[in-house]
Amino acid sequence: MTSIPQLSDSAQPVAAISPRTDWRPLLACCAATFLLLAYTTVVTVSVAGIADDLGAGFAVAQWIIDVYTLVLAALVLAMGTLGDRLGHRRLFLIGLAALAAASVACALAGSGALLVGARAAQGVGGAALFATAVPLLTQCYAGRARAVSFAVWGACAGAGSTVGTIAGGAVIEFVGWRWLFVGALPVCLIALVAGFISLPRESHRGGPIDLAGTLLITTAMTGVTFAMINAGEHGWASVGTISGVLVGLGSAAAFVPSQRRAAHPVLPAGLFATRGFTAVLIAGFSYYFAAFAALPVLSRWLQTTEAMRPLQAALVLTIQLVAFIAVTLLFSARLHDAPRSWVLGGGTVLTGLACLSGAALAARPEWTTLIAALAITGIGAGIVSPVLPAVGAIATFSDRDDTAVLACESHAPSGSRCAAPSPSHPTPGRTFPHPAWSRLSSPPGASHSAAERSASPCSAPPKSHESPSYE
Repeated sequence: MTSIPQLSDSAQPVAAISPRTDWRPLLACCAATFLLLAYTTVVTVSVAGIADDLGAGFAVAQWIIDVYTLVLAALVLAMGTLGDRLGHRRLFLIGLAALAAASVACALAGSGALLVGARAAQGVGGAALFATAVPLLTQCYAGRARAVSFAVWGACAGAGSTVGTIAGGAVIEFVGWRWLFVGALPVCLIALVAGFISLPRESHRGGPIDLAGTLLITTAMTGVTFAMINAGEHGWASVGTISGVLVGLGSAAAFVPSQRRAAHPVLPAGLFATRGFTAVLIAGFSYYFAAFAALPVLSRWLQTTEAMRPLQAALVLTIQLVAFIAVTLLFSARLHDAPRSWVLGGGTVLTGLACLSGAALAARPEWTTLIAALAITGIGAGIVSPVLPAVGAIATFSDRDDTAVLACESHAPSGSRCAAPSPSHPTPGRTFPHPAWSRLSSPPGASHSAAERSASPCSAPPKSHESPSYE
């Protein structure tokens, strides 16, 4: 069995970066990762307008948001195994092509069901990209260049979810929801060209794929991710949530002994016995959940209770992004020279405390109350995101199998979109300034006026706030 390195508490001296270092692989990996994580949140601001335009009901609108995250989180480790066998470069390029094609299908979708299917296809492509980015960076860079590449990649991963929510508000305000998906094409093209030219070709690795282990871990990830998403929409005591938890935990329990018997396991058998790995896994999930899970809910709250337009809500959430970028640019290099356990733990705790401060909304339900919480979560995210990939690599990476490091990053899509009320979930007693919010939040079969049915998804909220309410 391959040994798992322990997490070091301090950075080790590394060689300086060569002026001839080729940064095109980093460009390809960062562009792809930023895009795939942006798509976990990009439709949350605009889902009401999308559903109104396509004539989709409440249940379909929920799946337009959730199916992408569900497929992405479920397939990450399975795609990691596939990348180990087929080659990471090949799978990365296939994933880019798949994401681009699925995005075109999303933009052209004529019904809610077609959009849900296209979003699921996006998740497949996104999983292939997410599973191959870190192994490719590890192959392309060493020493200080690897530390820099991990910092930049981590910052792009952290910014993706935030920018997705903000971009969704801006795009739906000016050009319509279909451009949310058309916008993926130039990013995919840049990443595809940079990756095709610069990513290293690999010799294929021998050995069969562990089909039993891959199926079990995929089922476990699907069950747990579905349960966390469903809990935010229907509660932890609902049948769907409990079923998802049972399926996920049961599959995970069967997965561990299967890896001890497998000749070519999905994950090294001793991985979870490594204290550093367990700590990074818990801290990473907690960070993504605390920093990004509330953004879709806050976006919806700003548009409903505060009667803001999508663009106005997006600008409020930009506070987090500005703080994130400022900390990343100013301190990311210094953070890599600090004790890693303190950086990871401190940033995660800071982000969690900022979430607690957001509870002040209950006492003072005004958008200005969010300013401090958004700024502090942005600071915490700026601390954690650049160092998390490097810490995860040190804690889990083995010379034989690149898949281990994915376990520390696979929580990004599920952590940033779980256990939070759906942006389209009705809240009794609240008013909905946008006609589409009112229609989407009404019980199935409810009738609506012709004016509501024909309203533009980007129309401004009534100034008098006399909008339809959900009773």
